[in-house]
Amino acid sequence: MKLEERLNELGIQRVQFYYEGEITVCLLFKDGETLSRGVTICSPLDNFVKRQGRNIALGRAIQAAVREETTGRVNILKRKWYDNTSPDLILARDTFVFKSCYYPILTSREQGIVENGAKRDGKNKRKG
Repeated sequence: MKLEERLNELGIQRVQFYYEGEITVCLLFKDGETLSRGVTICSPLDNFVKRQGRNIALGRAIQAAVREETTGRVNILKRKWYDNTSPDLILARDTFVFKSCYYPILTSREQGIVENGAKRDGKNKRKG
């Protein structure tokens, strides 16, 4: 099934990505609410590739919407590469508990995205 068809099947009206350093977050919206969130955190051992981060985060957000559950605890503290001086990793550790979240509690940044989303036209709005 194609991505567009899958999003239509789920009733997704808007897809929004945002970035915090090398953290990629995807929010899916349905009926004016944030249905799910997908998060990817780039390892310091890898090169940050925006497209790859978007694809993984979108997949995780869709997974949460399809399964109607929150899964995939973020456990960067157990990684050998974890560096407690990296601002991106500290933010990830302190902000995101799960990789795939169904009806997430929004961060203040995400609340701003939701509030401004109604005012924005553009590529993140879906018609259908």
